[in-house]
Amino acid sequence: MSIELEIDRHVGRQLQQVRRRKKVSQTELGNAIGVTFQQVQKYEKGINRISASKLVLISNFLQIPIAYFFENCPGLDDEESARPVVVFREPQQIANLAPDVRSAFLTLAEAVHRARR
Repeated sequence: MSIELEIDRHVGRQLQQVRRRKKVSQTELGNAIGVTFQQVQKYEKGINRISASKLVLISNFLQIPIAYFFENCPGLDDEESARPVVVFREPQQIANLAPDVRSAFLTLAEAVHRARR
């Protein structure tokens, strides 16, 4: 099995788990993100890959961080999966920083995250 398929299936299982835990039907989720319940079924089985934009919509609707879908994901080594997830209220402000300043800022955020473990 290819690593891409393993990741798609993992993300789909994570979606199914959180959707069920929050007692949201496939139809409700589908309506919220603009797809049919059959499409949600295909996402959950890993048959169809969830696009980045749909993953953002799902994350917002279910009120969970996007990183949740990739916890313990095959293909990510320990260092990658342990990287902090930084959420900014004004992400455009970070994107507009000079590249060296943005890099230093993210390095600082990672150091703070490691220190808090």
